[in-house]
Amino acid sequence: MRINNNNFQKNSNISRIIEEIWKKSKISRIDIARELNLYRSTVSNIINSLLDNKIILETEEGVSLPQGGRKPIYLSMNPQFGCIIGIEIQPHNYRSVAVNLFGDMLFSKEGTIPEDISDDDNHEKAFVSIIDWIMLQIASEIKDLQLPPLGICFGIPGIVNVDQGIIIRSDPFFLKNYDFSKQFDMRYNLPVLIENDANCCAWLQLTANRQSNLRDFISVLAEYHTEQTLPKGQDKKRAGMGVGLAIALEGKVRYGKNYGMGEFISISWNEEQLGQTGLPDEVMKNTNEDDECFTQWGIDLCNSLTLFIPLIAPEKLFIHGLHGHKTQLLEKIAATKVPQLQKILEITNCTLVISDDTNYEIALGAASMFLQKLFSVPDMNEVDSQSRFDWDAVFEIAHRKNNTATVVSF
Repeated sequence: MRINNNNFQKNSNISRIIEEIWKKSKISRIDIARELNLYRSTVSNIINSLLDNKIILETEEGVSLPQGGRKPIYLSMNPQFGCIIGIEIQPHNYRSVAVNLFGDMLFSKEGTIPEDISDDDNHEKAFVSIIDWIMLQIASEIKDLQLPPLGICFGIPGIVNVDQGIIIRSDPFFLKNYDFSKQFDMRYNLPVLIENDANCCAWLQLTANRQSNLRDFISVLAEYHTEQTLPKGQDKKRAGMGVGLAIALEGKVRYGKNYGMGEFISISWNEEQLGQTGLPDEVMKNTNEDDECFTQWGIDLCNSLTLFIPLIAPEKLFIHGLHGHKTQLLEKIAATKVPQLQKILEITNCTLVISDDTNYEIALGAASMFLQKLFSVPDMNEVDSQSRFDWDAVFEIAHRKNNTATVVSF
């Protein structure tokens, strides 16, 4: 599925045009040519190909210009072209969704992974078994959609080299330098991608805010984790709220050196303390149940985030992963306990948005990552990336016979 060097310009022009249609509710050929500064003939040729492949539709006629001429015909994405599967994986549970080309959720399903699958001493083998088992659980839902699946993206806790499809490290799954792409790409007759779970939340925001052209923001994923015993030689993971950061600049999620951008250490951390903060173990392990413990953690988080805001000057600061009254509690903590955060948000004109988690944000974000990679224009350094696609291959997948049947009968 990777872009061929010789086809880079062709694929780039297709992506530019599709992205323009995707971001607008309706747009004409002439408006696309004007927005992208492309020749009308180039736009017309690509649009005709996209219409032939049924990824876009002609919807309605516009109004003629004052000087006369033909009425413009508006174009829109075809929601029946296909769907994307997004899956969040944790060691003992999963959440899955399917979305159409607009990012609208078509189904959602979650479940608990049986211990006899996840507890295999061979961690790489256990990981493969977990994913195969999940795919079997959602097979009927995929089939019932009667839409051709175009690809799958998994969200996982850990550091991920997205371009090569390698899990650099995932402590919950005991994986290190694991070649996910080699094992899974086209395993289910589809391209398969993998992404860090916090970055998935950033991809979700890019998709949800595509019409407002949100470009620079910080996305925080805060989730409670129980204590975890790691392999011999590694420190035990302490219980408590775990935090991951994702940073988007100029409309793209940024990975930094060795794909390690987003590794979080709080302002209170000290070298004698396990985990991400310097808070006592008793406080951390009770953050899920005790509001006072959560408040101490929330103050520590907000103090730490205060340092990030002036460095990046984001448009928005998103916080994901919280549920119910914890969302309101963190809003109160930010507003009343950490005045310096409010001040720096005001100075940088940044808006704090604390999301009331729907449980499926990571899975939706994983699917959104696939959509963004599909529709956005690749950088030159992404030509050989596993997460970029040749449009001819995408059309072949969408139109092959019995597409759904081949996916669910691996």
